[in-house]
Amino acid sequence: MIIKNRKGFLSFCVLLFATMFLGVLVSNRKDGYYSLLSVKLLDTKKQNASINFEEFVKMELKNLGNDPLELQQNVNQGLAEYLRDSESEDWFVLDTSTNRRLEANVNELKSISKTLVLKPAPNITLKRYTLTNGTEKNKYLSFELSTNCSKTTFSFPKNYSVEVIVYD
Repeated sequence: MIIKNRKGFLSFCVLLFATMFLGVLVSNRKDGYYSLLSVKLLDTKKQNASINFEEFVKMELKNLGNDPLELQQNVNQGLAEYLRDSESEDWFVLDTSTNRRLEANVNELKSISKTLVLKPAPNITLKRYTLTNGTEKNKYLSFELSTNCSKTTFSFPKNYSVEVIVYD
């Protein structure tokens, strides 16, 4: 009778071990799934922020005048307000030489951007806003996104431009 109880106890231990092992496997798979969802969510937020930035600049370029210096000043003022009021992203200018985050204000945007206005035909105007990254090419317009599990920073590449063609 003691031998039967040992076999039952051993079977119970093996069954308990197998159950715990499968439970650990399933919970790890859930963590991997949540990590994948978090990465996809951050990627979607990054694309959304980039598209919103680009659409805002396009709208400003279309609606403002044709003088390049005045246009750059007005776009940078509007953009500084837009970036400051953004709720889902933390916008800043990243200085890679000192690894510091600078406020994305009008002066910083002016130092890293350039506006070009071309008139190839009497009724066509091409307007381009370019992030030049400053004279030393070490400042990048960036934003930071975060979820419950992770955080990421995105910087616009060198000479990133947004352009519109306006028909008069």
